[in-house]
Amino acid sequence: MNIRKTSHASSAGAALAAAGRVYVLFIVSLLSAATSTKTILMADALMTLTVRNNVTYTSRPLMVHCFSGDNDIGEKPVAYGGEYAFDFESMLWTKFWCDLKPDSYFHAYFVAWEYGYGDGNDPYYFHASSAGAAGGGVFVLFIVFLLSTETIPMASAAAVTVIVYNNVTYTSRPLLVHCWSSDDDVGGKYVSFGVEYTFDFEPILTGDKKTKYWCNLEPDASWQAYFVAWEHGYFGGDGNIGPYYWYAGDDAVHGRKDYSACDDSYTWEWKHK
Repeated sequence: MNIRKTSHASSAGAALAAAGRVYVLFIVSLLSAATSTKTILMADALMTLTVRNNVTYTSRPLMVHCFSGDNDIGEKPVAYGGEYAFDFESMLWTKFWCDLKPDSYFHAYFVAWEYGYGDGNDPYYFHASSAGAAGGGVFVLFIVFLLSTETIPMASAAAVTVIVYNNVTYTSRPLLVHCWSSDDDVGGKYVSFGVEYTFDFEPILTGDKKTKYWCNLEPDASWQAYFVAWEHGYFGGDGNIGPYYWYAGDDAVHGRKDYSACDDSYTWEWKHK
């Protein structure tokens, strides 16, 4: 699933400056009970995530979209004072993603997992709230509070690193880059000209399986390059040869072992949307 998450805080600031300063404070607080025991859940156990809407600066319902690798019920509107409940199947350190939108300008996007937050037994509570004042300009602050958390370490191989370099010169707009694997996704990021984007993901450990990752690059609203790769399939080697470089230029996106030369075997042309 390719889900783009883009913040428009800068455009919101221009729109609201004339009306006075608006301070928007999103507090996403995690409430979980402390426990002295650790419980490993079986694959058929269900985890519950609850999001409560306490955003007061707008009358619009809070749009909430939470999903895991196996469960996704889509985006749901949550009225003020209401709660959104999402159940997903646990597969030991199961990650889940949430995107919260109080209006068309702001959102909070986060990634969590059931054994990283809380003790793995109680529901996970996220509380969205806002605070308003007067003045001029827009101030947005996202705070994530981790209360009574306990993380169980998981043995894994070293993370694989993907690096995308923006050398697109025909437009002054930053390059929108979104890379993800089946377990790791930090959303889309804007990358300025001459700047690198770095994405780390966990490889699969067993057998001869190859961990796939996906990337979608957009230099403007009309063109994009979308490709699928894997850590053992590009540039040969045993998967431990270092970062995977992608060079975004005006003609195409080129894969390369380093910055010395492009590898024409791994070239992805820009496609019209």
